[in-house]
Amino acid sequence: MLERGCVVDVPAYNGLLEALCNGGELDEAYAMFRDMASRGLTPDAFTYSIFIRSYCKRDNVHPALRVLDRMKRYNLVPNVYTYNCIIKTLCANEKVEEAYHLLNEMIEAEVIPDTWSYNTIMAFHCDSTEVNRAMKLFSMLGKGNSKPDRHTYNMLLKMLIMIGRFDKVEAVWDSMPKTGYFN
Repeated sequence: MLERGCVVDVPAYNGLLEALCNGGELDEAYAMFRDMASRGLTPDAFTYSIFIRSYCKRDNVHPALRVLDRMKRYNLVPNVYTYNCIIKTLCANEKVEEAYHLLNEMIEAEVIPDTWSYNTIMAFHCDSTEVNRAMKLFSMLGKGNSKPDRHTYNMLLKMLIMIGRFDKVEAVWDSMPKTGYFN
């Protein structure tokens, strides 16, 4: 496919790799990844992120973490979307402590977690009715660059009402104008 006299660079490989991974052809994608090196091309952060996202879509967190470790060895930093994919997969596999570890790693790497980063972990806490952990995460979210959104409030308030913690409901409700709600 690549021998037709075309100059193939990393972005071209990335497009092909993404198509193969999206089509479920991971073995072929990995073979093409190895072919990049034989052609003297160095994979970039997006190249590795393609594999991470592909593993996460298949709920396969361990290979995704191995690829993330490999990125770190090459001093490549994933973007927030890639981190979020791993955080979501970790929470789906009840590995919330590892999700927090990645959240902290993002901050250290100066990859600013977005509201989705926090909401993914918040959903785990709310589904597990872990009030204290949800409230602590909620306070972290309000202090950073990311702010709670409608989804954050819906999850948190639903959980608090369901378990009858109306004292916390009132505190969360009263915080909403500070983040731009009810203005």
